[in-house]
Amino acid sequence: MKILLIGLSRSKIYESQNTIEELKKRGHSVKFVLWRELIFQFYKKEVQIRKKQGKDLRYYDYIICRSPIPITVKKGKFIKYRALSKMYRHFLLIVDYANKYGVHVLNEGVIKRLPHYDKLFQYYQLSKAGLPLVPSVLYTGTKVPVSVYKFFSFPYIVKNIEGSKGREVYKITDIEQIRGLIKKYGFGRLMIQKYLPIKEDYRIIVIGNKIIGGMKRIAPSGGFKTNFSAGGFVEKIKVEKVLKKLALKAAKIVNAEFAGVDIIKYKNKYYILEVNIFPGFQGFEQATKINIPKKLASYIERKYLNQQAKGF
Repeated sequence: MKILLIGLSRSKIYESQNTIEELKKRGHSVKFVLWRELIFQFYKKEVQIRKKQGKDLRYYDYIICRSPIPITVKKGKFIKYRALSKMYRHFLLIVDYANKYGVHVLNEGVIKRLPHYDKLFQYYQLSKAGLPLVPSVLYTGTKVPVSVYKFFSFPYIVKNIEGSKGREVYKITDIEQIRGLIKKYGFGRLMIQKYLPIKEDYRIIVIGNKIIGGMKRIAPSGGFKTNFSAGGFVEKIKVEKVLKKLALKAAKIVNAEFAGVDIIKYKNKYYILEVNIFPGFQGFEQATKINIPKKLASYIERKYLNQQAKGF
């Protein structure tokens, strides 16, 4: 197959590099392009999406998109992350465009459930399906009324709905902190959650409606974020039936073929934190010794060949 992988950087990004190496090992032709190198061209009755100084996306048999969060942008002394949901629009267009020409994209079905890739849309879909979520509230005003703070007692967690990898997650201890965050991020973008005093969570990887494995992520001393990218420790776990059931259902609700489902346990109850459709897996592989690119490549080959035989 002729496969295109769209990623963040030409430097050694673990997930992109290992996926490309595995696909090439299996005899596939693989090209890599940066998100910022794509050109969207619009003409009368025609659209083209292609690589800068390269081929149109319709040339490929299969497309794999890694997370469309652009590389950090430095403004003076500060580092700013562009919002994921803004770049997610490009993913939506790529899926629609590629499918028009018979080209498949990993996780293409997600766009039917998540027209925006943020925690607000995810929580809406997961809650509608009756899945257990951490009690949360989002207020769309610029000045949060005191009554909103009374949903939970201090401290509580505030998340930018467009954040990822543990970024833009805050433990709040007073009202002034939340007011400052509203000024920073704008109205309607902050989700307030009940603080559950846990120091660990679970990351379950799902590929093709099957559980691949699971790991426990443990927050570093003095911290509350368990993300591997934020310094969390990882270890392999045996995935219990309840975790399997929750992870499979959560991935199915958002139509994800490949997902990392994050779950916590508090007082013998499980809560889903997030379904990541662009999951990192370096920490997962370190903990479980499971080769995710190999599992993913096998799934893509089976699905592509089956769908090709059926005429898409």
